Amino acid sequence: MRVVARGGRWYVWAWDVDRRDWRSFRLERMESVEQSDWEFRPRPDLAEGLARLDAPMQWDAHAHRVEVVVRGSMEEVGRHLGVAYGDLADLGDGRVRYATGVDDPAEAAALLAWLPFDFVIEEDEAVVAAVAALARRLGEAAREHLRGEREGLAP
Repeated sequence: MRVVARGGRWYVWAWDVDRRDWRSFRLERMESVEQSDWEFRPRPDLAEGLARLDAPMQWDAHAHRVEVVVRGSMEEVGRHLGVAYGDLADLGDGRVRYATGVDDPAEAAALLAWLPFDFVIEEDEAVVAAVAALARRLGEAAREHLRGEREGLAP
């Protein structure tokens, strides 16, 4: 068992006795911890399990697939997204395909909004809808500011 950081999140990497395989558990999703009489035994294949941390993540394990084509060099896009968040493929002519998975499409929308590059979303429809909803919210916030309506959320 190890606590590891990957893609800006903390995980417990441990053997799942129910699945009978190594698994990552996101720390922020853990709601409680209970003491039990279960006895911890180090696994002889810990090194093999830890090596799997360096393997590409299985993005299809998430509810939504995110696939975008980003205008920028592999180096530039990699600095912003990196392999910790997804898979990057150089398409040539100044474009990079970025693929990842998310459980919450709004999370993908926020990540994409943070990019300083133009991009086109190829998958999936829930992510497209989340990006559109975020664009509407941001547009409305800017319009209220420009109209001088800054009291909209005041108590």
